[in-house]
Amino acid sequence: MKSIKIILILAFITFSFVLLKGFVHSQTDPPDIPLEGDPRCIAINPFTNQAVVANTKPNEVCIVDLASQTVITTIPVGKRPLGVAIDSDLNYALASSRHDHTLSVINLNTYQVIAKIPVGKSPEGIAVNELNGVPHNALVVNNQDDSVSVVDLGTLSVIRTIDVGRRPKDVAIDSDLNLALVVNEKDKNVSVIDLNTYEVTGSVPVGRKPRAISLNPETHLAVVTDSKDDSITTINLQNWQTTPLYVEDHPIDVAVNPLDNRALVLCDRDKLLVLVDLNTNTVIESYSLNKKSRGVAVNDFTNIAAVIDDKTDSLTLYQLPNPVPVITSINPEIVLRGSNATKVMIEGAGFIKTSTVSTLPVTFIDNHYLEVEVPESLLSGTGIYEIVVTNPTPNGGSSNPLTLYINNPLPTLTSLNPESTMAGTPGLTLTVNGTGFFNDTIVSINGIPRGFTLIDRTRIQIQLATTDLEVGKYLDITAFNPLPGGGQSNTLRFTVLNPVPVLSSIDPSSIIAGSPDFTLTLNGDNFVKTSIVSFNGQPVVSTYTSKTQLQSTIPATAIATPGNYPVKVINPTPGGGESSPLLFNVLNPVPTLSSITPTSITTGSPEFTLTLNGDNFISASIVSFNNQQYPAIFISTSQIEAAIPASAVATAGNYPVKVINPAPGGGETSTLTFTVESPTPPVEPQPEGSFGEQYQDLIPPDVTIQSYDPKRFSLITGLVRNLAGSPIADVSVNILGYPGYG
Repeated sequence: MKSIKIILILAFITFSFVLLKGFVHSQTDPPDIPLEGDPRCIAINPFTNQAVVANTKPNEVCIVDLASQTVITTIPVGKRPLGVAIDSDLNYALASSRHDHTLSVINLNTYQVIAKIPVGKSPEGIAVNELNGVPHNALVVNNQDDSVSVVDLGTLSVIRTIDVGRRPKDVAIDSDLNLALVVNEKDKNVSVIDLNTYEVTGSVPVGRKPRAISLNPETHLAVVTDSKDDSITTINLQNWQTTPLYVEDHPIDVAVNPLDNRALVLCDRDKLLVLVDLNTNTVIESYSLNKKSRGVAVNDFTNIAAVIDDKTDSLTLYQLPNPVPVITSINPEIVLRGSNATKVMIEGAGFIKTSTVSTLPVTFIDNHYLEVEVPESLLSGTGIYEIVVTNPTPNGGSSNPLTLYINNPLPTLTSLNPESTMAGTPGLTLTVNGTGFFNDTIVSINGIPRGFTLIDRTRIQIQLATTDLEVGKYLDITAFNPLPGGGQSNTLRFTVLNPVPVLSSIDPSSIIAGSPDFTLTLNGDNFVKTSIVSFNGQPVVSTYTSKTQLQSTIPATAIATPGNYPVKVINPTPGGGESSPLLFNVLNPVPTLSSITPTSITTGSPEFTLTLNGDNFISASIVSFNNQQYPAIFISTSQIEAAIPASAVATAGNYPVKVINPAPGGGETSTLTFTVESPTPPVEPQPEGSFGEQYQDLIPPDVTIQSYDPKRFSLITGLVRNLAGSPIADVSVNILGYPGYG
C-alpha cells in the first residue's frame, strides 16, 4: 500500500512538473540593468518607482530608477547587506548588514545614510509597520540571535528585542491586523507577533526549509517559500488555515502583488519566476529567467516585477499580465453643467499607472483609486458619460461602466443691478447676477417667463419696458433650469417705487351742499395709475389722466353737509406717500324769499307763527324779523316757519323780514315788509251836516252802521278784518271821501 502511495505521489509530482513546464512564458529576456557586485535582495517604493538593491561585495546599496532603468546612485552601508526594506511614507531605505550587525537608515530624498543602528547578530530580513504608530517602526530579524529587533524610525533606536524561533530568515507585517510574521528556518515554522504587545502569540508550521515571506495586507494572505519541499505555503491570517502548493525547484524568494492577489515565486535552480493566483491557489504562468537569480520584488502600481541576478550583477524587469479593472463607485456621480474642468475620483480595484479612462486625463493614486479630469467642453450640456477604466496588454481589458451624470445646476440669484427704480421710468436694463445660467434657463417675473440676454453663466440681462415700470410694484425675479437636475432658484425682488405726489389745485374748489354727484379735477405732479384720491378722509373713485392730472367722482353723500373738506392724493407703497391737502368747500346756498304769511298784525298781538316761502332754505337757516334773528323751523327747502314773539309786534311799524343762511357760503334774501298796525276805535256816523273827514282806517267788522250821509261818504267793496287783524272771508269795505267834503 505504501508503495502505491509513493507511486501516486511521484506521478502527481511528475504531472505537475510537466503541467508547469507548459505554463512557462516564452519571451525574449528583457534587457538587464547593470548593478554592482553580488546583489542579494531588493525592495521597491511604488510611489517613486525606485528600487533599492543591496550588493554584498562592494557593501553598498544601489538606487535604481525603474522608469528610466538607470542606477541613480550607490550608497555605502555596512558589511554584507542581506536585507532591504522601504518606508514609503518617510521615504527611508533600510539595509541590514550581516557582518556589522547593524541597520543602516538611508534618507532617499538626500541619498545619505542618516543612522547606523546596532541590532542583533547577523541581521537579515526587514519589515516596516507604516500604518500603526508615529513614528513608524521597523522589525529586523537577527539570524544568529534567534530574535527580532524593533527599531523606532523616529528616534532611530532599538526599543525592544523579541525572542522568536531558531534561525529567523525573514519577516512580514500586516499593518491592518497589527501582526508580524517571522520565518524560522530551523524550526520550520512562522512565529506570530502581536504588535500591540510585542509578544509572540503562536507559531504556524510550514515546509521543511522556509526561506522568505511576503503578504497581501488587503486579503491578509501570507506566502512562505520552502526551498527544500519546492513549494509555498499560503497562510490565511484571519483563520490561520494553511494551503501548500508545489511550484518549482528550490524557491528562495517571494513577492506578493496586492494589485491582483498574485504571488511571484523565485525558483533559482529551475531559473523560473512562477506566478501564482492566490485566489485559486494555482500557478497561472512561469517566466524563464535564463540566469540564477537571488531576489524578486514587484511594483504593484506598474505591475512590473524586478528580479536581481548575482551572476550577471543585473536587474531585470518583467511586465506581468494586467488584471481587468473593476469600478465600484465614482465621486461625484453628478457633475453640474457649465462647471469648469472637474475632477472625478474613481474607486475600484486593479488600477495601474497605465490605466486609461476613455480620452480623459488620468491621475493614478493607487491600485484602488484613479482621478480623472472631465474637461469643460464635456460639461457644456446635459447628458451622461460612461466611465470605463481600461488596462493595456498583456491581458488587461475594460472595466464595468459607471455613469457620470451631467445635470443642470440649480440656478442661484445673488444680486440685482439696479435693485429699484421710480415708477414712470421709460424702461431700463436689469442685470441679474448669480450662477447656473444658460440659454435654455427660464427667467420669470412674477411667475411669467420673460426673454433675457445671456451674458455668461453668472449674469443675465432683462429689458424692463415702460409698462413694467408705470406704477409702483414688486417684480419677483426667478430662474429655472429644466431636468436633468435643475430646479427653481431663490427669488430676488426688484422694486418699482411710486413717487410722492404733489397736489397744486382742484377744480372746482367748492360746491353747494346737497348738490348731486360731480367730477373733481386734481392737478399736480407725480400721479400714477394707482394713485388714490382722498376726499374728507375717504377714498373716492378716480381716473388717471396723466402724471399731472386725476379726475374723481365725488358722490352727493360726500357733500350733503357744508364744511371745509381736505382733499389729497395718495400714492401707495412701494415708495409713494401723500400730497399736502387742499381744502374743498361745501357751501350753504343763498336763500330767496318770495312771500310771508301773514304780512301784518296789530300791535299787542300774542306770539304768532310766520310762514316764509321761497327757495334754498336749509335746516340752519335763520329768520331775521325787524333785524332780530329767530331760529327757523325747517319744513322744506322752499318753506320755513319762525315763532315771532309778542314783544316783536308790540309797536306798530313796517318791519323788514329776511332769511339768512350761515357760512360757509350762505347769504341772505332780499327783505319783505311785515306791518304791525295799531287797533282802530269804533266808527260812529258824523252828525248830519257836519264837516266831513276822510276815513282811512277800516271799519271793524262788529260795528253796525246805523245811518250814513250819502253826501259825506259812500260804501264800496273792500277788505274787512276782525279785531285780531285777520281778514274776514267774503266781507270787504272801502270808504271813499265824497269829493264835495273834506
